[in-house]
Amino acid sequence: KRWSAGARFKVGDMVVNKYYPHYYGTIAVIEEVTWWQGTGTWNYVALPIAPNEQYNPHSGKINTDESKFLPASKRNLKARNLA
Repeated sequence: KRWSAGARFKVGDMVVNKYYPHYYGTIAVIEEVTWWQGTGTWNYVALPIAPNEQYNPHSGKINTDESKFLPASKRNLKARNLA
């Protein structure tokens, strides 16, 4: 069903990272969306906006599945003191 329903986020969508340790609570922009056949999940590559001091520009993109992101809505930003 996940394949036929499509990806939750599209390229260009702004998201809030809710898990990836070095970028917790960071706003990011989705750069790439791919389907991982082996795991049956959508995978996202996102570029953090205003990353924290642990940001590494060489490996600084977030590469994970959709369960680690929330939409960058006003409610999600406020809950993480980003709004």
